[in-house]
Amino acid sequence: DSLPSVKNVNVNVNVNSNPVNAMKRKHRRKKSTKSSTLMIPKNTLAVRCVNKSKSASDFNPMLLIATIGKAHDGPIWSSSFSKDGKYLATGGEDGVVNIWQISPTKEEYNNQSNKPWFPEEDAKWKGFWGEDTENNAEEGKVHPLPTMHNSECNAIGTDIQFILPTPVQTFREHTRDITDLSWSNTGFLLSASLDNNVKLWHPTRSISLHQFRHPDGVTSVSFHPNEDRYFLSGGFDKKLRIWNINHGRVAEWAQASNHITTATFQPDAKRIAVG
Repeated sequence: DSLPSVKNVNVNVNVNSNPVNAMKRKHRRKKSTKSSTLMIPKNTLAVRCVNKSKSASDFNPMLLIATIGKAHDGPIWSSSFSKDGKYLATGGEDGVVNIWQISPTKEEYNNQSNKPWFPEEDAKWKGFWGEDTENNAEEGKVHPLPTMHNSECNAIGTDIQFILPTPVQTFREHTRDITDLSWSNTGFLLSASLDNNVKLWHPTRSISLHQFRHPDGVTSVSFHPNEDRYFLSGGFDKKLRIWNINHGRVAEWAQASNHITTATFQPDAKRIAVG
C-alpha cells in the first residue's frame, strides 16, 4: 500500500492545551478585570437577573445619585411618578402617602433642606444621606448600599439634585398599609389601602378630595388612560370595579375567580389586565 501524500495530512495544534499559555491568559483576564473595576465610579450599582446563563446575567450598571433615609416608617409598598414628571408619590406599611418634588431649583432645594446645594459626596453614595440617618446608622437600621467601594474612580452625578430631601405633602388619612398609587393625566393621585378605601388627592391640597369605600382591602388602583373621571380598583373581595369619580359610585363591575392583587388598563383602554 502507498503512503498518503503529505499534503493530505491535517495537523491540528491546540494552543489552548498549553498550560503556559493558559496561565498567561488567566493573568491577563484578572489584570483586566481589576483594572476595569477600579475605573468604575464608586456609586455604581450592578444590575443582574436570575436563572440566566452567565453571559446573559449582566445589564448596564446604574448610578446611585441620591438616597433619602427614613422616607417612611417601615417598608415602602408602592411608588409612582406623576405623568408630568414633577412629583413622586410613595406609600407603605405606615399608611402614609408622601409626595416628593422632582428636579427642584437651587433656591427650592436650599430653602427646604437648609443644606448646601452640594451635600457631601461620600455620604450620598454610601446610602446615608437624609434626615436622621446618622442615628439610624448607629442603631444598625441603615446599611450602605452595595456600591463599588473598592473603586479608585470618584462617584459621579451626585451633584444632581434630583429630588427634595423632604416631602412637599404628607397625607395621613389612611389607617392601614398603602398598597397602590396611580396618577391621572391632570395631576390627581389615587391611593389604595388595606383600610378598605381609595382616596383622591392633589399635591396642592392638604386633605383628600374624596373617599371611595370598599367592603374589603383594596390592593390595586388605576386611572383610566384617557378619561380622568374613571378609575379601576380591585381587592380581596374578588370584584373588579370601574368608578365614576364625578358621581362617586361604581359604573361597572365584574366578578373575579380569586383575590385581585393587581389590575390595570391597557394603554388604549380597550382591555383590563387582572392578576
